[in-house]
Amino acid sequence: REKTEQVARSMAPQFRERSVSLEKEDVADGRFSISNEHFTSVLSNLLSNALKYTPPGGTVAISSKWDEQAKELILRVRDSGVGIAPEDQKRIFDKFVQIKHRDASTPGSVGLGLAIVREIALRYHGGVELESALGKGSTFTVRFKVQRVPEMEKDLLAVSNNEASTL
Repeated sequence: REKTEQVARSMAPQFRERSVSLEKEDVADGRFSISNEHFTSVLSNLLSNALKYTPPGGTVAISSKWDEQAKELILRVRDSGVGIAPEDQKRIFDKFVQIKHRDASTPGSVGLGLAIVREIALRYHGGVELESALGKGSTFTVRFKVQRVPEMEKDLLAVSNNEASTL
């Protein structure tokens, strides 16, 4: 929860400037065996893309949950943006691919953000899923196979294991 709040706070001015609402829905509490850098990179990339393709007055929502049975941390970023055409949905995770929409008013990037998200998810034996429809927005779901750090071990592991992140 802490890391999610921190990333959302750091990006809030950009969302306000573009008149896009940033909402935090259910956010998993706890500490997980994913590095702060990796979690921040994934969430920042997803939020940046959502902001880029969501028009003023739109909404971007963050949620996460812990699936105890699957031992998965599931991060979801949903937007009410322009959506992604079915023919583009597979290739947007490839390096140096960027889909430009006719009405996009923001400058292009080099197309590495979603490739980075996918690579980090794969590093944790997870993956990325996309649900999108043109004109209806997109939902990116990232799954990380990680361990949940028990509360009683939290302080001990915070000192000895820099791979644990508090979301």
